[in-house]
Amino acid sequence: MRFQELTASHPRLAMQIAHAIDTGRLPHGLLLWGHDTQALEMAALAITEKNGGSLQRIVPDEKGNIGIDAIRTANNSAQLTHRTGQVLWFDKAHTMGLAAQNALLKLLEEPPSNTLIILTCSSPSTLLQTLRSRCAKLPVAPMKDAVHEPSSTLLRKLSGNDPERMDEILGSDYAQLYTQLADWVKDPPKPHEMLKFASEHSTQVPLVLAIIESHVCDALAAGPDLRLAATCRALVQTRARAKTNPNPTLTLETTLLTLAGGASPAPTSFSQSGLNPP
Repeated sequence: MRFQELTASHPRLAMQIAHAIDTGRLPHGLLLWGHDTQALEMAALAITEKNGGSLQRIVPDEKGNIGIDAIRTANNSAQLTHRTGQVLWFDKAHTMGLAAQNALLKLLEEPPSNTLIILTCSSPSTLLQTLRSRCAKLPVAPMKDAVHEPSSTLLRKLSGNDPERMDEILGSDYAQLYTQLADWVKDPPKPHEMLKFASEHSTQVPLVLAIIESHVCDALAAGPDLRLAATCRALVQTRARAKTNPNPTLTLETTLLTLAGGASPAPTSFSQSGLNPP
């Protein structure tokens, strides 16, 4: 039942988890992050249901921390129940201190058999890099924004499957950009808002353009749209000029204004535009 709820609210996340479990490729460590505790809880419980095994949920103590003793207790429990399978869920993992995180790192490095370890937190940047590198990192969009869930395929493309680069992207305002730009592809704001956005994100031009391309291709796959096709053409031209254009902010401004409808029509589908769906 819970996994069906996840499939309805976060289809990409559910599809990714189901495929990993069905093919026996589910990592032993999962880091679910986001600012909606309800969405994180639903995702953790749904994954537990799909994976199977008993659940042990480790939460902060009365002082608001997950201490090293809690890590050791969870480890001992997992050692005793590894034959039947168990899920260790460290809820609000960002409340762990350095000693607790190092203890959990040892558990992730040598996990008991048939044990899945789930960490939920507000942001990956709150955890040690060594700890993050031992987990598959999955952003969980807020319930109200679930339809704009960040694409794991796009994340892998942007990071080149480099864990440190993915951590860097996830530690930025990626999820917020992903949601905002999804809304803009459907209903662009006024041009002056676009220009202000371009100025504020002048250091993130490649990231912003990649997200726009992902959303535009998804939208064109659903049906022709002259405005979005014009944006495709602008993105193709941007890619062709990338090595010679010294002004990335101007490049972003041009693309955003085209998205707003300020350019002439172009091919009506991404297959005609020169872009490849992400």
